[in-house]
Amino acid sequence: MALAAAEAGVKNNLSIVINESVENILHGVSVGDLYERRTDSGQMSVSVNTSRMNEICNALSAEISTRVSSFGRQDVAVPYGALLGLDIFANLGPPFTVTLLYAGSANVDYNTRFEAVGINQVNYQVWLHVNLAVWIVNPLREKEIVVTRKYALVNTVFSGQVPGVYLDN
Repeated sequence: MALAAAEAGVKNNLSIVINESVENILHGVSVGDLYERRTDSGQMSVSVNTSRMNEICNALSAEISTRVSSFGRQDVAVPYGALLGLDIFANLGPPFTVTLLYAGSANVDYNTRFEAVGINQVNYQVWLHVNLAVWIVNPLREKEIVVTRKYALVNTVFSGQVPGVYLDN
């Protein structure tokens, strides 16, 4: 129960680390840096800037991993009532300390998607997928905690010519 009680605080800390790292890495990055839109002979094409996206993913993964490893040992205070396993007593009693040791790494990748959203309209999306798996270890038990986040970077609709006649099959 003590480890489960500490898990909520750990997930909150990891979410903060991910959010702050994303903000740091994406600071100064514009949407135009992430994809290219080209028109050739009246035909439009869109492509993600793969090298820039890979740079962002690598930098984000490194920053998150570095920040998590800097946690080192952490003491988490848990009320004695959490040991009883009854929700009504979970926040009662003096605190006792559970020492947690963090070990883990971040995996960051990006995804793209084209989706039809109307007559000759396409929604183009690019997002980061951050997966942070961390092991918390104390003398009694170890547990893997996984925190996953998705961050939309591009979400735009491209419109084409609307035909004079439209038949839906």
